[in-house]
Amino acid sequence: MRSFFVTLATFLLGGSPGFADGLQIKPGQWQRDTSVTTTLAVAGDVTTLPVDTSVAGECLSGTETVIDPRDLVQEGCTLSDITQSGRVLSFKMACDQAGVFMDGTMKITANADGSQLDGAIALSGSHENGVAMTSNVIIRSRWIGDCSAP
Repeated sequence: MRSFFVTLATFLLGGSPGFADGLQIKPGQWQRDTSVTTTLAVAGDVTTLPVDTSVAGECLSGTETVIDPRDLVQEGCTLSDITQSGRVLSFKMACDQAGVFMDGTMKITANADGSQLDGAIALSGSHENGVAMTSNVIIRSRWIGDCSAP
């Protein structure tokens, strides 16, 4: 499931064209801060895992500067109710991967000049062995300047 969150976080750092007008962001160097909070429930016992945080960066240009949620679709996942209103993009997602069934929502907001993206993901579901899980992911992506020449 961790790879799924990495894909979601990567999505908020860069995308590709194709969704209506898409959310346009500034080309250049971006930094992404991700925080994942997960709670597991097994036979009535609830455990909150330590918060998983990460920081990553990437240089984006061209088509990578348009956010399209359909780029998230992995094997076993579907998207629905994709809507864009101004600088806000939201959708529902359902995944069935390796016995883990999750569904939830995602909302991405870009600021007016495309130098900031904030995302919130709320997922819940269960494993076929009966373990229930909820995850909340907060992603903050910021433009930090022009890309350095190689």
